[in-house]
Amino acid sequence: MFIIGRLGITLAIFLIISLLIPSIRKRIDYRFVAIGALLSDLIDKPIGRLFFEEIFANGRIFAHIFLFVLAIFLLGVFIYRQQRENGSGMIVLSFASLIHLLQDRMWLVPQTFLWPALGWEFPHGSVYGGFSHYLSVVTTNSFAPEVSNTYMFELAGLGVFIVVIYWQLFRIIVPHTTDQDS
Repeated sequence: MFIIGRLGITLAIFLIISLLIPSIRKRIDYRFVAIGALLSDLIDKPIGRLFFEEIFANGRIFAHIFLFVLAIFLLGVFIYRQQRENGSGMIVLSFASLIHLLQDRMWLVPQTFLWPALGWEFPHGSVYGGFSHYLSVVTTNSFAPEVSNTYMFELAGLGVFIVVIYWQLFRIIVPHTTDQDS
């Protein structure tokens, strides 16, 4: 899944949760949702595919483990207990990061997802000879019929963005009226 799909799907999940549980609506900072939706890839892709490709050859390492999400969550709970206003962002970040792992179906790679419980090694992937070659292979492979669902998620994410932007612009452009205004 690419950036738009990852962001859009995660945003949609948080919007649905905020509609179902109105009491937490004000605690959801969507900046933390966006960062959490991408955080695992922002950390692991450069480490495992750019800087240390010869060692890992894998873009799903340290930030794609459940322990990473749990650590962010516990840090958020600690901050929340100390100063209520600042902790909820970290908790939101942890849940958005968890959604990322679910979108990546990390439970299918338990050696990574449950690291270090099943050993200290991460699964070793292919060495591509540089980040640009890796990006080229990923982009080319995404056009294969068996992974065309990637584009379905991208389109779904784009749809969520369009709906949210329309909704936000509608709220800004069309002022809310009340019965008192009439």
